[in-house]
Amino acid sequence: MLFLLSMAFAAPSLDVTTRVPVAFPGAGLDLGVEVVRCTAEVQVAADGSVSDVQTPRTEACPEPFAASVDKSVALWRFAAPGEATTTEVPFKWRLKSTAWPTMTPEELAKVIAAHEPVPLDVEGCELRMRIGIDGSIDKLRSSSIPECLVMPLGPARNPKRLRREADGNVICTTRFTSDRGVASDIDLSECPEKWQLPADIALRSWQWQTGESLYQDYTVRFVFLVD
Repeated sequence: MLFLLSMAFAAPSLDVTTRVPVAFPGAGLDLGVEVVRCTAEVQVAADGSVSDVQTPRTEACPEPFAASVDKSVALWRFAAPGEATTTEVPFKWRLKSTAWPTMTPEELAKVIAAHEPVPLDVEGCELRMRIGIDGSIDKLRSSSIPECLVMPLGPARNPKRLRREADGNVICTTRFTSDRGVASDIDLSECPEKWQLPADIALRSWQWQTGESLYQDYTVRFVFLVD
């Protein structure tokens, strides 16, 4: 069985200019909860930096999740309000189980570990993804598990009109830097021109594991399946 994790947060009253993704706490699986709701109470300085963040520990927001929210939101920045103010940021996790017979308990543990900030012992991350016709990840291979794993937020694009023009599966090599979990400085020069947009959208919409420095270099090779 695999736990599928979905996460969402509501926009705060202030515009967020720098957002550090909130890691899923591996210890949270042991709690046996299906839905977690946390609300961060954030004190924002006049320049937009976070001066303090407190996430109340409640039955709906157990300690591992509240601590993860506190750690990440403390690194956020908001549009400068001009004077100190407070805002609330709600977060929600939903966990559900589904059959995935090819994933062992050890592999699941690595997936969970990948979503927590850990020191990286590799210079860069190399992944190879097979993108199915429906845009889902058909297979994922990583040079260094768990450090290189991605947290997909929805499928990629694998446009039918492009598949019709392709002679076979399309390989698209990309390089970028994970800046606090967000892809930046994306190099698509080794990706066929017509397939650069689907790759770019996927890279920018997914969350990417970083280390304590919050930055990490990636090489991702997409294999778009055409039939």
